[in-house]
Amino acid sequence: MTEYVLRTGAPLLATPDVYDDLVARGEVELIGAPSIDWVGAPLVVKDRTIGVVAAQSYSEGVRYGPGDREILIFVSSQIAMAVERKRAEDALRRQTDLLQQIVEHIPVMLVFLDPVGLIEWGNREWTRVLGFTTADARSSDIFPALYPDAAERQRVKDSIGQPTGLWTDFRTRTRDARVLDTTWANVPLAQGGWLAIGVDITERKQAEIALRQSEERYRMFIAQSSEGVSRLEFKPPVPLTLTEDAQVDAMYSSATVAECNDAMARMYGFTEARELVGARLADLHDQGDPANREQMRSFIRAGYRLADSETRERDREGKPHVFLNNVVGFVENGNLVRVWGTQRDVSDQRRLEEQFRQSQKMEAVGQLAGGIAHDFNNLLTAILGNTQLLLRDLPPGDAMRGDVEEIRKASERAAGLTRQLLAYSRRQMLQPEILDLNVVVGEMDRMLRRLIGEHIALVSVPAPDLGRVRADPSQIEQVLVNLVVNARDAMPEGGRLTIETANVDLDETYAQDHLGATPGAYTMLAVTDTGTGMDATVRAHLFEPFFTTKEVGKGTGLGLATVYGIVKQSGGYISVYTEVGEGSSFKVYLPRVDRPAVAPPPTAPRSAAARGSETVLVVEDDPAVLSLSCRALESEGYTILCASDGTDALRIVERHGGEIHLLLTDVVMPGMSGRELAEQMAARRAGIRILYMSGYPGDAAVHHGAFARGSAFLQKPFSPDGLARKVRETLDA
Repeated sequence: MTEYVLRTGAPLLATPDVYDDLVARGEVELIGAPSIDWVGAPLVVKDRTIGVVAAQSYSEGVRYGPGDREILIFVSSQIAMAVERKRAEDALRRQTDLLQQIVEHIPVMLVFLDPVGLIEWGNREWTRVLGFTTADARSSDIFPALYPDAAERQRVKDSIGQPTGLWTDFRTRTRDARVLDTTWANVPLAQGGWLAIGVDITERKQAEIALRQSEERYRMFIAQSSEGVSRLEFKPPVPLTLTEDAQVDAMYSSATVAECNDAMARMYGFTEARELVGARLADLHDQGDPANREQMRSFIRAGYRLADSETRERDREGKPHVFLNNVVGFVENGNLVRVWGTQRDVSDQRRLEEQFRQSQKMEAVGQLAGGIAHDFNNLLTAILGNTQLLLRDLPPGDAMRGDVEEIRKASERAAGLTRQLLAYSRRQMLQPEILDLNVVVGEMDRMLRRLIGEHIALVSVPAPDLGRVRADPSQIEQVLVNLVVNARDAMPEGGRLTIETANVDLDETYAQDHLGATPGAYTMLAVTDTGTGMDATVRAHLFEPFFTTKEVGKGTGLGLATVYGIVKQSGGYISVYTEVGEGSSFKVYLPRVDRPAVAPPPTAPRSAAARGSETVLVVEDDPAVLSLSCRALESEGYTILCASDGTDALRIVERHGGEIHLLLTDVVMPGMSGRELAEQMAARRAGIRILYMSGYPGDAAVHHGAFARGSAFLQKPFSPDGLARKVRETLDA
C-alpha cells in the first residue's frame, strides 16, 4: 500500500468552532468527548480514523494509504474554506460591532430615511439633541413636530436627495418645544433611502451673531467716533534689535495707513477714509520738528505704547495741526509689525490755551503796571507840585528857573509814561462820546501824513454808512497815532500804509477761535503796512509793556501796549496778522452803536481858582504828597488840618472844635480806607464835603468799591493849581 505524508505549514484546523461547523454539515466526525481544547481528538472520515486534531497542523509523520488521498484533499479544502469563512464572518461581525459603536456614539446626528423620506432610525445623538426616539419616528410622521412651519418643512423635504455634501441650515424644534439651529446633508444608500447627517449649530450661530453684532458695534463706533482711529502697518517690519534712532528711521520709511475712519481722514483735509488709506507716515508727520522724533523715541522706551502724546503734523494743504495720540504697537517674532491708535485734533484747544496764557500774562502785567503807576503818581505829585511852588517863589530872571523848568519838563514826561501805563492797565479816566471813525481819521489825515513822511504812501479806505462807536476821542486818536508810528517804523525804506474802516459782525466761531473777542456788531479800524513784518516770537510779546525791537533810546515799548489797554477798556478787541517780509495788519474792533455822533460842546477857557477861607482836613499816608497838599492849600487861604492816616484824622477832628468844610483824603491807605474815613466823618460832621484823590484812576477805584460813582475825585499827579481848582469846585458844587 502506497503511503502519503501530509506536510503543511499553514494551520488547517485552528479553533473548535470550525470543527463544529464541519460536524454540523456531516462532513467530518470527531471521536471523543468535546472539550475546551480539541487538540488530540481523533478525526474520522468515512468511518475511518485518519488522524487527530492538531493545534497548528496535522501531526507530521502520520502515514496514510493510497485510498485516503482524495479524502484528505477534500477534508483539507473543506477545513481551509471553513477557516476562511469563519475569519470573514468574525471580521464582519467585528466591523459591524465597530460601526454600530461609531454610529451610536459619534457626536453627529445620523438618521436613516426610507425611499419616501420617512425616518426609520436615528442614532443616540439624534435622540439626545432633539428628544425623539426611533419608536416615535416609526409610530408616526414626526416631521410636523420637528418643523411646525409648513414652508420650513417643505424646504426640508425638498432638500432630501440633494447632491451629497450640500449642507442646508434649518430651524428645528425639539420634543420639549425648544428651537435649535441645525444643518443637514444626506447621502443616498445603495439599497434605497438616504442617510441624513445633522449637526446642532445653535451655539455656533449665536456666536456668529454675537461676533457680527460686536463687529457692527465696533465698525459703528469707529465710523461714528469723533476721534481719529487708524491702523499702521510696517512693511517691512521694524526689528526691535535696532537702535532707537534706527527704529525711528525704519518706522518713518515703512509705516503706511492700512485702515482708518472718516474722522481721521477729515483731520488731514480728506473727505473719506479711503482717501487717506495708503498714506505714508513720513508724509503726515513733520519730521523736521524735533518733538515728533522725541515722541517716537518715547513710544519705543515705553514698550511700544504711549498715551496722551502730542505730534505736530500737516494736512494735505500744509496747514499745521497738533494731534493728541494714544497708540499701541504689536510685536511678532521680535519685530514691530503694526500700530493701532486714536488721535484727536487739539490745535484749536492749544491755540486757545496759548491765547489764554497770553491773556493772563497781559492781565498780570497790567496789574503790575497799574500798581507801578499808582506809586509813581505819588512821587510825581510831590515833584511836580514842589516844582510849581518853587517856580512861584523864584523871580523871572533868577538863574535857577531854568533848572527847575527842566525838572518840571522831565516830570511831565514821566507823567506821560505813567498815563500810558494806566492806559495799558485799563485804569485811566475815559470821557466816552459817540464817534464816527471816518471823521476821526479824516481830521487826522494831514497830521498823520506829516508824521510818516513822504517816502510812505498813505491810503484811506473809509466805509460808507459806517456805524458809530462810543469811545474817548483823545484815546482813539492816540490808538491811531501809535499804530501809524509803529507801521512807519516797520517801513524804513518806504512803502504803503492803508487805513481802512468797515462794519464787521463777529460770530460765535470767531469768538471761540480768538480769546477775548465777544460775538456782536463792531466797527473796525484797520492799519495795514507793507513793512518788515514780525515772526512768531515777536508776535507773542507784541502788546507787552516795555517790549520793543527798536534800538536803545528809539522807543519805550509802550506804544502798542497803550493801544491794547485803550481798546480793551473801550470794550473792544484787537487782532494782528503779520508774517516776516509780508507786512502787518492791526485790526481794532469797537462795539457798534446806533446813536448818531454828537459834536462836543466848546470848552470854556480855564480861569484861576478863587481863593478860599474854609477849613480843609487833608489825609494822605505819603508824607511828600501830604506836605505838598497842605502847603498848596494854605497858600490859597484855606485853614488846613493834616493827618497821615484815618485814625490820626479822627483824633484831630475830636480835638478841633470848629467846623470842617471839606475832607480831602487818599483812597488807599493802611488801616482805614478813604471811604471808611469819609463815612465816619459824614456821621460826625453833617454836611461835610468829600474829595477823594488817588494814584489809581477814578474808574478803577469805583470798580473796586473804593468810593461811590459820582463822588468828587482828583487824579494824581496833580499840580497845586489843579488841586486848588478842584477843592474850590467841590466846595462850590
